[in-house]
Amino acid sequence: LAAVYPVLELEMAVMQVIIPVFKALDTARVKGRTAQEREEADALCGGFEEDPLMQMNMQMYDLAHLLPPSVWAEYGEEGLPALTGRILANVAGRKSDLPAPFVGAWVSFMREYGWDGADQLFV
Repeated sequence: LAAVYPVLELEMAVMQVIIPVFKALDTARVKGRTAQEREEADALCGGFEEDPLMQMNMQMYDLAHLLPPSVWAEYGEEGLPALTGRILANVAGRKSDLPAPFVGAWVSFMREYGWDGADQLFV
């Protein structure tokens, strides 16, 4: 856990800069003086669909919603390594207790994007 603290400190410091910027953009999006100002702020807040990171995030969102809420509730945040094991067992055919559309989407997602690794931390 001590190894994570420097990264968390950096992420939190960055958040102190980013949050006010997005708050200002959101205010411009809602209360902008002109339609153009509101539209531009909305575009900046909404992301760019052709952005590879945005595409990956949208696919992760869709993937997560293919897994029943009861499965998510069963594992919680602390149980994610166990859930990963269950998913991999389904992918390998050793188990078949997860929805086939989820398993297929998981395989497609991993084929397209791979695994960022345990050192990836997004706050």
